[in-house]
Amino acid sequence: MSDLDDRDEGVQTQLLTPTHSLLDASELIIDENDLYTPRTYMSRWLILFIFSFSSFNQSLFWITFSPISDMSEKYFQISSAEVEFFLNYGGIIFVPFAIPLLWLTKHGLRKTVLVSVTLQLIACVIRCIPCFWPERFVKSHGGNGGIILIHLGQIVNAICGPMVMATPSMVSQTWFGDGERTTSTAVGSLANNFGSAAGFLMAPFLVRTPDLIPKLLYIHTILALIPFIMAFIYFPDRPPTPPSISAIKSQANEEIGDNRNKFDFLIDLKKGVFHRDLIIISLAGGFINGVFNGWSGIISDIVNPYGYSDTDAGWFGFASTIGTIVGGMLSGYVADKYFQKRFKNLLVIFLVFGSLFFMWFALSIPSPFWSEELLPQSFLTLLIAVTGAGFFLGCTNPLFIEFGVELTYPIPETASTVLITLCNNIGTMSFLFIPPEKNQVMTATMFIIVVITTIINMVAVIT
Repeated sequence: MSDLDDRDEGVQTQLLTPTHSLLDASELIIDENDLYTPRTYMSRWLILFIFSFSSFNQSLFWITFSPISDMSEKYFQISSAEVEFFLNYGGIIFVPFAIPLLWLTKHGLRKTVLVSVTLQLIACVIRCIPCFWPERFVKSHGGNGGIILIHLGQIVNAICGPMVMATPSMVSQTWFGDGERTTSTAVGSLANNFGSAAGFLMAPFLVRTPDLIPKLLYIHTILALIPFIMAFIYFPDRPPTPPSISAIKSQANEEIGDNRNKFDFLIDLKKGVFHRDLIIISLAGGFINGVFNGWSGIISDIVNPYGYSDTDAGWFGFASTIGTIVGGMLSGYVADKYFQKRFKNLLVIFLVFGSLFFMWFALSIPSPFWSEELLPQSFLTLLIAVTGAGFFLGCTNPLFIEFGVELTYPIPETASTVLITLCNNIGTMSFLFIPPEKNQVMTATMFIIVVITTIINMVAVIT
């Protein structure tokens, strides 16, 4: 980060004029005779709400059928493996759409969000088509072919994943001051986790019989319509005045990119890919959170063999996700308040405690390394263990993202966030390919990854 970046939010600096677009951002000069003060606007909270609502919806729609796997199997006449495969679309689609996302963000935050909310609404409408004519499309009602539309809807929604998962830092950089950025990033990124948490409770509550699945899909469509309308009414690319010095310089860099080459985003991506520290952050932070998301999403397969019901598993999934959300929100505030520029120390603390809680869970059930549980097991102990693990691993999520942005400045924030989120999705996708009957392997794999990630970050702090 440059010296200018460390200045207080209220410092006065030169107003951007067309001539600045000919300069590199690092060449911006402070001129006492041409001053203005960076400022923030109340509308930034509305922008964050619309973006977070969209992110919440994307995850809620992604996990639609997993919490009601049995009902989905009966209604659509499909296997449990096919229901679980709906989750894999998130990781599968993210990989090829990561680069197009960078190109889209070059056209502004507004266009990115409008594309996302539009695709989410289209996905929900597609999924409702079989429900409109069940006798034609749904096997349990004598129809056929409807499951193809469900797959298509899940794929379209998965395309939105890169747009909501890799852009929270872009919203923060564009609309929020330096003292609010980590908190804003936490809200934007953890809204996606909150969508999963809501799905764990919402779906089983609304769908008590297979024939109630259409009701759930109709409600999802209404939820998709809300941010769609709000974003089209009001979601500007940026505020009239940048909120910080770094936002001014980022804006200048965008103008430089516009003047030089519309494919500048490939240069940004190349810089990120060959940035050694960002690679470490992406592999450590992205992969561990991705694997944990995958592990949480199929927790019913992990605990069912030990006498726990789908309802119990739903509570485990809900508790771990809520822990992730609360942890991320708290760490964002703490980092903004007390640990600016010292994220590595905080990351190690959170990872160590996360490892301890996950060790508690792993030792409470059999694994490939021990045939019987080594610690006493009950619903309450497992609930506490997954909540603690979710809380402390959730604490690391916004820190990894903001740390990546700091390390790669002045490369646009979406380049670093895309790489971190790409590793996140690869972790989720690879974990979900483990067969359900290998439940012991799932937890053992998650435990090993948590420990390795903690060690890597401890070494990074020492060196």
